[in-house]
Amino acid sequence: GGMAAVLASYEQVRAGFEPNGARFAAHVSFYGPCVVRFERVQTTGAPVAVMLGAEDANVPVERCREIVGDLERGGSRVELAVYAGAMHQWDSPWAREPRRMDLNLSACRFRVEEDGAITNLNTGLAMSGWLTRRITLAGCVDSSGYLIGRNEEVMRRADADLLRFLDRALR
Repeated sequence: GGMAAVLASYEQVRAGFEPNGARFAAHVSFYGPCVVRFERVQTTGAPVAVMLGAEDANVPVERCREIVGDLERGGSRVELAVYAGAMHQWDSPWAREPRRMDLNLSACRFRVEEDGAITNLNTGLAMSGWLTRRITLAGCVDSSGYLIGRNEEVMRRADADLLRFLDRALR
């Protein structure tokens, strides 16, 4: 969901789904993997909130900062929050204790080209069908895993940050 929220903020994606001009008023990404960058960074102009855990091994904060820069250059106001002590899914109702997930996406790097093609930047392979999609994902997803775990304090802070963001964005 977090990655989809960021992807939907790009004009190229919006135009593909709603050619009549409808758009979201704001976009919110909770711990969305920052693995996709766009060749054309033009956004819809809607504000974007990107909320990350500093201890999230599946979401590289520095790569997210690059995407935040792309979004800002593309025309969106972006609010980035990095929560100390938070791992992936800090608001998880089922991971009250840290739990290991099997596959880690943090090594994946993709670019959406001007024509909509998706290229794996690690291998140079384009995703052009089911087979190349499987190959490109298999080449970057690793089994080192990552931890998820609920963090009540971060959850309260993130919820308060979210409400402030939405208040500003939807006013």
